[in-house]
Amino acid sequence: MHGIPELFAPSVVAGLLGLDLRTLANWRSEGRGPEFIKVGGRVRYPGDSLKSWLDANRSGSSGRTKWAPSQDGPETSGEIVTEGAT
Repeated sequence: MHGIPELFAPSVVAGLLGLDLRTLANWRSEGRGPEFIKVGGRVRYPGDSLKSWLDANRSGSSGRTKWAPSQDGPETSGEIVTEGAT
C-alpha cells in the first residue's frame, strides 16, 4: 500500500546492525535506539525511522551511508549501502 512504511522485525534489524536481539530489547526499554511500533503486540521497526536513526548516528565516515530496504518484504533484510567508499 502506498504511504505505509515497510516494517522490519527485530531479528532483521539486529542482523543488519550486527547486534544481539537482547541489545535491541534493552534499548527499547531504555528509550534508546531506532524508533519502533507495536502491531498486534509485536515490535516492528519502520524502515523510514530506521533510516533516519542510522543517518542521525553516522560518524567518522568519508562516504554517505543510506538505507536500501529489501524488495522481498518486511521479514527479509535490507542492506546498508555506503556511497563513496572505495
